[in-house]
Amino acid sequence: MKKAVFTAVIVGLTSCNKVTVPSGSAMTEVEVRNAIKKDATLELPPTSKMVEFAHGGQLVDPSWAARFSVLPGAKAALAPKISALDKKVKSSGGITTTLPWWKPGTIVAEAAFEPQPDSFVRVILSEEGGQFFLYLEDEQ
Repeated sequence: MKKAVFTAVIVGLTSCNKVTVPSGSAMTEVEVRNAIKKDATLELPPTSKMVEFAHGGQLVDPSWAARFSVLPGAKAALAPKISALDKKVKSSGGITTTLPWWKPGTIVAEAAFEPQPDSFVRVILSEEGGQFFLYLEDEQ
């Protein structure tokens, strides 16, 4: 009985397309996409899917990172948009230094910039074994 209840809870949580974060709050994929559009001024292809998400857990100065799968056809349109954002700003090391899944392969396009004072955004389009992934880091 416990196993059935646990399975039902897991299925229910995944069907809501929410990712639970350490601070106890959750962000839907739509909320993450909206934050990317606002902070990185980058609209993700509708065919991309969020496969990883992590939140820094801070209420003040929040930070988060996400990884999206990107279809090969969307890569051609996305790469120049990312490159145009690059301002060659360096991070002091944020949440991504602790994430086991933050391991971009061959970098196709990369940008690091400050959309506002005291904030940092990094975007990496990576090829990994014939697949494409978009890594995003947002530090406030």
